[in-house]
Amino acid sequence: MSAILFEQWRYGALRRINQTNCAVNAVVTDVETIAADTCVVAMGNDSNSVLRPLGIRLPIYPVKGYSMTFPVGQWNGAPVIPMADTGRHIGITRLGDRIRVAGTAEFAGNDRSLNPKRIGNLRRFFLDVFPDYPDPTAGVGWTGFRPMTPDGIPYLGETPIQGLYLNTGHGHLGWTMSCGSGQALAHLISGATGDLDLTGMTLASR
Repeated sequence: MSAILFEQWRYGALRRINQTNCAVNAVVTDVETIAADTCVVAMGNDSNSVLRPLGIRLPIYPVKGYSMTFPVGQWNGAPVIPMADTGRHIGITRLGDRIRVAGTAEFAGNDRSLNPKRIGNLRRFFLDVFPDYPDPTAGVGWTGFRPMTPDGIPYLGETPIQGLYLNTGHGHLGWTMSCGSGQALAHLISGATGDLDLTGMTLASR
C-alpha cells in the first residue's frame, strides 16, 4: 500500500462550484476546471456568491471595519505588546516597524470607500494615546468587511450537498477561530473523532 500527501495552491478567480445529483464534482475558476469531490467554502462575506446558485443562502452580512497603519521609523516610544481600549473597541498592535490601530463597526453594505470621519477617529485615538508620536500626519487608512451572522455564530460543517462544507461567518473573530475551525472540519471530512461539538454551527442545526 502506498500513499501520497501533497499540498498545492491554485491561483485564480472562482466562478462556480459544480454539482451533479446533489454532490460536488468540480470547482470552476477563470483558469481551469478542477475535479473535486469535496469543497470547503471559506469566503467570508463573499460566501453567498457561490452558494446561492446551489440553493443555499446564509444570513451573513458585511460589517465594515477600519484600520490605520503608522510607521515606527526612529521613534522609540512605540508599544511592544498589543493594547486594547475596551470602552472604544479599538486595538493597537505592533507589526514589526509598523503600528496598526483598528476598530469601529459600520453597516454600509458593500461600500468599500474610506469614511474620513472613521479614519479621523482612529488617528485621534492613536495620537491621544501616544502624543509624542513624531508625525501626526502619517498613517495609511484601510477598510475591510467582517462577515457577521445575526447571532454571532459561524457556519461550520456539512450542507445538503454531498461534499460541500462551510467554514464562514466568523465575524471579527476570524483569525482567532481559524485554527480550531479548520481542525474541526478536517476531523469531520476525514471521519476522525474531533473534540468540538458542531451542534448550533451547522446549517442543519440553525
